[in-house]
Amino acid sequence: MKNRTRLFLFVTVVFIFFSARAFARGPYEQDRRMEKFHNHAREVMEALQLTDAQKQKLHALCEGAREKGDINWNKFEELQAGLSEKVLAATGSSKAECNKIINQIAELRAQMVKNRLEHWIKFVEILDSEQKDILAGRLKELRKRRSNQRMHIRRYFPFP
Repeated sequence: MKNRTRLFLFVTVVFIFFSARAFARGPYEQDRRMEKFHNHAREVMEALQLTDAQKQKLHALCEGAREKGDINWNKFEELQAGLSEKVLAATGSSKAECNKIINQIAELRAQMVKNRLEHWIKFVEILDSEQKDILAGRLKELRKRRSNQRMHIRRYFPFP
């Protein structure tokens, strides 16, 4: 009887342990594309071997870029929602109003791209010449590995 109880407890504990590991990420996070990017970015950042001063500058730079990006993204979502409301209402909306919103969205997207490229340039300015060479080599490797697929990493690292 004791052996059966021990066996039952052991099997229960093992089952709970493996169930927790299997469901720890959740059903919707199994195939996250961005996870691959974060792994590549982590590899690149570890290869650069940044100093503490460089890390502080980079964190400050990223925080500023994140704030700008959040503000622009909120504006973008508001404009898109306004456009969809005007188009779906179809009563008082004119083409001129819709074109005005479309132009605002295009200008905002252009500003977002400009901010991203400025952030990239400031990031590269933080690095010394050896780190720039390492970064260029790593980015070329990543592009070769994923040459047949659209490079979502170009969004973050636009230059070789």
